[in-house]
Amino acid sequence: MLKRRTIFYILIFTLPFLLVNCNKDPERIGVDLQPEDDRLEVYVSDTTSVYAYSVLVDSIRTDETSVSMLGSYYDPVFGSSTSSIYTQIRLSTTSTTFGVAPVLDSIVLAFEYTGSYYGDTSYFQNFKVFRINEDEIILGDSSYYSNQELQSDEEIANVYIQPSPTDSVMVDTLKYKAQLRIPLSEEFGYAILNADTADLASNDAFLEFLPGVYVTSEQVYWGGAILAFDLVAVNSRMSIYYSNDDEGDSLSYDFTISSGNARFMNFEHYNYENADASFKAQVYNEDTALGDDKLYLQAMAGVKVRFKFPYIKDWLNNGDIAINEARLIISNYHPDDNFAPPGELVVLKRNDDGTAGFIPDQFEGTGYYGGQYDYESGEYFFRISRQVQYLLTDGAEDYGMELVVSGGSLMPNRSLLVGPNPGPANDLSKRLKLQIIYTDITN
Repeated sequence: MLKRRTIFYILIFTLPFLLVNCNKDPERIGVDLQPEDDRLEVYVSDTTSVYAYSVLVDSIRTDETSVSMLGSYYDPVFGSSTSSIYTQIRLSTTSTTFGVAPVLDSIVLAFEYTGSYYGDTSYFQNFKVFRINEDEIILGDSSYYSNQELQSDEEIANVYIQPSPTDSVMVDTLKYKAQLRIPLSEEFGYAILNADTADLASNDAFLEFLPGVYVTSEQVYWGGAILAFDLVAVNSRMSIYYSNDDEGDSLSYDFTISSGNARFMNFEHYNYENADASFKAQVYNEDTALGDDKLYLQAMAGVKVRFKFPYIKDWLNNGDIAINEARLIISNYHPDDNFAPPGELVVLKRNDDGTAGFIPDQFEGTGYYGGQYDYESGEYFFRISRQVQYLLTDGAEDYGMELVVSGGSLMPNRSLLVGPNPGPANDLSKRLKLQIIYTDITN
């Protein structure tokens, strides 16, 4: 028996690597190498029980991201979601002055589009900008999360704009890359022009005068879109246009939003008040049994999936077998709807304190681990062999796992997934399943 156990553990840790580097059908591995009487029988099983349900995400970190999202959109399943931006604005020169008796022409806040968006841009959105209160400050060396807010009482813009994330714009007869241009109030423009010279002497002084701005979009109840911006692009800036007595007309000054600017995003889902009833029953009212049929997943600190294999250790009672590979297969519930699913997901393990961490398979790289969405099959695929092997180890504690959107602070995508025991309206072959490839080593 000891010898068999030794063989068992050797096969557990070696066969997955052999399978990864082999393009042959798993059921025919070694057929051409072994005598008839010595062949190991390889089997595939997808009958392992899976318990899964969707829960709310608490928050995710959103400071200094490579992409900043702004806008509001309505989803008939998940309801309304809005992404807002808090950002510093800095002087482009020190000891700035606007001359004698400056007169405002206009002041504009511009964010350069990346070209990406999620939703329907044919709808106008009500964009608002607020001046962050002077007793607030965004710290560049601090972490900020999607549920954090700063006090910002003074409204300096309230306009309706139809987003055009791919169309270039004309500014002073010159063509520029696509950008959202929000005109700011005259009162705010004059507050800048008439600021004390000490407030314009350095960026430290200016940040005390203007700690930053809060940019948001009013909640929509139909249509709308979440828009992606590059806030450190050259066209992302605040520009003031003016004239004065000593230099004349057509003067301008650009305030910058650079990589050195502290900034973060706030995500709002309005407690899913206008999500559909099935979603609210499972996710908000915590009816976990509904996860059998359908699961929900959403970026922007929205929703994640918790799952567990409650009877996984029963495999230890199946005689002398070696588990070669474990595959988690997840299908999109509505692959043809108007909302694109996330391009990549991540499987995390839950720890005893409720935190989450990477499973060992992820360190093998995406080529082995998987997680990318296959648009042709409408599926996500993961190899979680090492994690399953750990769960089968004597004394291993199973706190379950989580499925989350990869880069959930950089995209707004969501997905409906087929649960482990879907109702008659769904194809049972599409159920969430753990597929185990194993070898019978009884002989």
